Amino acid sequence: MRIERLALRAVPCGGRSLASGLAGKCQTAAACLFLLLAVGVARPEVVTTPIQTFEGHDGQVYDAVISADGNQVLTGGQDHTAKLWDVSNGEVIRTFEGHTGNVFTVAFSPDESMVLTGSFDNTARLWNTETGEHLETFEGHTHDVLTAAFSPSGSRVVTGGHDETARLWNTETGELIRTIPHNTVVYSVVFSPDGEQILTGSARPQLWDASTGGIVRSFITIGPSGLTMSVRFSADGKTLLSGHLPGGSVWLWETETGTSLQTIQGLAAMSTGVSSAEFSPDETAVAIGGFFVPPIIADLDTGELVRTFEGHSGAIRSAVFSADGTRLLTAGTDGTARLWATGLTGPPDIPAEARAQGDLNNDGVVNFSDFVFLLEHWGQEIGGTPIGFPDFVAILNNWGKVL
Repeated sequence: MRIERLALRAVPCGGRSLASGLAGKCQTAAACLFLLLAVGVARPEVVTTPIQTFEGHDGQVYDAVISADGNQVLTGGQDHTAKLWDVSNGEVIRTFEGHTGNVFTVAFSPDESMVLTGSFDNTARLWNTETGEHLETFEGHTHDVLTAAFSPSGSRVVTGGHDETARLWNTETGELIRTIPHNTVVYSVVFSPDGEQILTGSARPQLWDASTGGIVRSFITIGPSGLTMSVRFSADGKTLLSGHLPGGSVWLWETETGTSLQTIQGLAAMSTGVSSAEFSPDETAVAIGGFFVPPIIADLDTGELVRTFEGHSGAIRSAVFSADGTRLLTAGTDGTARLWATGLTGPPDIPAEARAQGDLNNDGVVNFSDFVFLLEHWGQEIGGTPIGFPDFVAILNNWGKVL
């Protein structure tokens, strides 16, 4: 894959241009966030052999997600079915049948006890993951359902589609809670991490109050960006990522103000359009999938395009990270989903004793490198506990101590 040119738009940040740092890691460090792909840096690694290939759909695979433990994959396809796969052997565990149109979107519930599917038959459906039993049908859209997502609690579902609406549903009863009209097709929906807001991708990214359906904010691009095919929140909800078609651009936004923090555009291979843009779990990287584009990973810390994944023979419909960031799952128009090694490391191991003493990078001494670690990982769950203020206090209390 060849980079011909990359145009970057820097946005002032406190009187300076964005240079480094990750937004949302700490309020004191939240002012600086960048999303860069550098020109003239080392060639990205090209990965051609997937860990596993999932073949069995009759036609295109439109969407794919991976379970939290990484052992199962869920796909939706042109053959009107969703399929649950065993990652270890690539075989189908279960097929969810009942839709009468293409299954364009799939999702696991937060506890993974349920599967959500959205279809060209104008419905979304809820299924029991373990048994495949059909639990509920969400009926009300007047055209194809293109996107669907659970709330963090799993008690609600939001859907979007060709009828230019997003719709909020009660998971238990299947009842429609409210309809949120748009000006054009809704291609992507997602709840905020706290479940209080809904982000939609349509003509532009838009933020809505989940309790009232009222508009909170629109995110206005400068210059042509086309339709918004993909929207995502950062883990703390302070930053948004959006992917666009046509033109192939990815935008990074500050949630609270609507400020554009940075863009990736002008990458020749992305020019046909971005269908999927996804933060890595630790938000050090972004995965990008597109139409006739091999999926790519960019490193947010160094700004380098670090890896491409070549093997699909058609467009990439989705590209998502595993929960630990070490694998990437892609779905394509060639009728397959593929699982790849990302080359990224998983969350670091911080022994409880080291953490209590402030040695966050576990190198035997509490010093500036631990403070840097804290800023880079602020708010992330490592070992089941978010990096936060107690870690800051531990560093201050033990600064300079050799353990």
